[in-house]
Amino acid sequence: MNHDLIRDFESLVSLIEEICKAPDNLLVERDRLLHVITDMLMNDYLSTVNEILLRLSEFKERVSLLSFNDSVELVSSLDRLLSCKEKLSQLFSIRKTSVETLWELIEELNNKIGMVNLQKLGKRPSGSESARFDDRAVRTSDSMKFSSGRLNLNWSNV
Repeated sequence: MNHDLIRDFESLVSLIEEICKAPDNLLVERDRLLHVITDMLMNDYLSTVNEILLRLSEFKERVSLLSFNDSVELVSSLDRLLSCKEKLSQLFSIRKTSVETLWELIEELNNKIGMVNLQKLGKRPSGSESARFDDRAVRTSDSMKFSSGRLNLNWSNV
């Protein structure tokens, strides 16, 4: 289901956000233990990228089937992931095809979601609720009866 896929994707994005909390490379170079931990993080990062790519490919196929709420959640997660891009490039100076594909696919999916949502919005009836409001609004010429005569007195003074 779309909701389950979004939940899985959000979990992977959260993992990437946690990886981004690692110390900068300058600190790592001085400490062997931190260097080993950073290598392990890099492996986790690459594994997570592969998992994210699988889900993004699935989203790409399902974009037109996503509800508006699901698409908003997905775009929010994509934005969170994009905000990690710079930190990840500082932490891991690796050039892998999967990582480059990830950022391209995020951009493509963001654009596709935007286009699909615009098309969905375009299918709405031409008159919006606010455009039809005039038909329901009470005018001063409309007659209204109140049990109190105060309103009648106020209107006659206007």
